[in-house]
Amino acid sequence: MRIPTDVSIRDAAAAALLSDGSPADLAWQLLRKPKGMGWVIVNKLLARKRPQLIAVYDGVVSCAFGCPPGLWSWLQPLFAARDGALPDLLAWQRDAAGVPEAVSPLRVLDVIIWMRHEGEHRQDGCRGMAWGLAAGGDARQSS
Repeated sequence: MRIPTDVSIRDAAAAALLSDGSPADLAWQLLRKPKGMGWVIVNKLLARKRPQLIAVYDGVVSCAFGCPPGLWSWLQPLFAARDGALPDLLAWQRDAAGVPEAVSPLRVLDVIIWMRHEGEHRQDGCRGMAWGLAAGGDARQSS
């Protein structure tokens, strides 16, 4: 099974594509096999190949959010909620910043989180961002 190129994280079909045992999860596992690529490189590769569907997850983002259950799937309900209010807001931010429309709302979120947390992340004892996940859990972890 393949990971479609035309599915956005806000689409209902995204949930099945990002869940445990999904095509994205299988690709992750195959690339990470013993003597495979590191977790950051695997994630950035998958995010680059499916920029509307898979969020960037690296050391800075991991520090900001911790490791929520379902590496990518926890974001999908946030993008689908309220008739897509979050991606619409991110698209508005992208347009206001003069960023090309080809940059997906998911990538805009990736950049915002990275830019917001990168400076703090470099500090000793970083405890993540000052807010937890919308699901109510405190997903912050130290780096």
